Amino acid sequence: MSKKILGLDIGKDTAKVVQVTRSFKQEYRITGWDVVDLRQSGSLYQGLQRIFADSAFRGSEVILSLPAKSFFFRNVRLPFQDRGKIAQTLPLEIEPLIPHPVDDALIDFLVVSQAAESDIFAAVIPKSVANERMELISASDASLSAVDVEAMPLAARLVKSGIPTGFHILLDIGARDSVGVFFRNGRFFQIRAYAFGGDTITETLAETLKIPIPDAEARKRKGELRGAEKEIAQVCERFFGELKNTLQSLKMLGNFDEELTRASLTGGGALCSRIQEEMSRYFSVPVDFVDLVSMENIPFDGERDRWNPLLMNEALALAIRQPRGGVGFNFRRTAFAFKSSFTEFKKEFKWAAVGACILFALAAVDVGVDYFADRTRLENIKKDINNLFRQCCPEVTNIVDPASQMKTKMTEIKKFAALARGLGGQ
Repeated sequence: MSKKILGLDIGKDTAKVVQVTRSFKQEYRITGWDVVDLRQSGSLYQGLQRIFADSAFRGSEVILSLPAKSFFFRNVRLPFQDRGKIAQTLPLEIEPLIPHPVDDALIDFLVVSQAAESDIFAAVIPKSVANERMELISASDASLSAVDVEAMPLAARLVKSGIPTGFHILLDIGARDSVGVFFRNGRFFQIRAYAFGGDTITETLAETLKIPIPDAEARKRKGELRGAEKEIAQVCERFFGELKNTLQSLKMLGNFDEELTRASLTGGGALCSRIQEEMSRYFSVPVDFVDLVSMENIPFDGERDRWNPLLMNEALALAIRQPRGGVGFNFRRTAFAFKSSFTEFKKEFKWAAVGACILFALAAVDVGVDYFADRTRLENIKKDINNLFRQCCPEVTNIVDPASQMKTKMTEIKKFAALARGLGGQ
């Protein structure tokens, strides 16, 4: 029996959706797709309502990606291999490295390599950011089965296909932001977000040629950049300079020791072919465009006239994302296991603290009882001393220090007795 799966890629202005059917033999077939303009829909919620109102998409499992710029990515090394221990320990290791409490975050991780120690690549996102996007899916009466990081599913398909050898970058260029996934010989070690996108090229073209933004966008997509080639090259070089700084910092951290060998481009911003040319020239490496349909040889129902691989790669990669055993994050499943394990650890710590407090309280009570008993005995002894003093010295009415007063009285009696003997008296 085939299963319907919907990959949902939400961008700045558009939401791309691809539906596939997966057979029992794990074979995929594209059965539907759409691009929804969120500006025309009015809001993301209304755009999602339009998608899920389509009877063709209704009843599908949804796999969603979250924006990479909302995440914190950290490399951590732990002295054991067991995933359960990693899941318990990682929140404690991550907390000093993120700008908010770990209780307010969702965490998932990839095991990059294991020997005596485990090299971990962790992704952390505030719960408020993740829940806001996931709740929109739930409000649309859709079944959300997995939540990954933007660009990661497509990078995982590249790794599965065996394409990346050496040091490789997948660059997903959106409208306003770009995401770089860095991997070496099929092992991921970093994801970075950059404030560069297709709109940057459009705005540069419009400003240089003094034309409206819609005209500049149309010219960009057609590759008609005459009169603004120098300015566009300068904008691209600034972005590539940021990429180069990232490579140098990663190299200093010991993630790799060789030069970049290859780059792959995807995303709507990559529709400007000049970016590919400038990147290949800047880094002196081959730069190719990703076409996931051709790479995976996925059958396609219906017409493909409007299908653009650069726009639809991410949504398709989400739809064919491996449910189990594949490389990638899943903040729908694994992150809740983190919450459970970390919560259990905190519960154990709390119970230990409660036990320690009880022992401390019992010790304090024991000391208090001894003190009270000693004080009671002391008061009784004082009463006995006062009674004895009154019996011996009934004429003394002001008792201040009975022991000293008794000694003084006895000294007076001894003097009187000595005088009496001197006089011959008894």
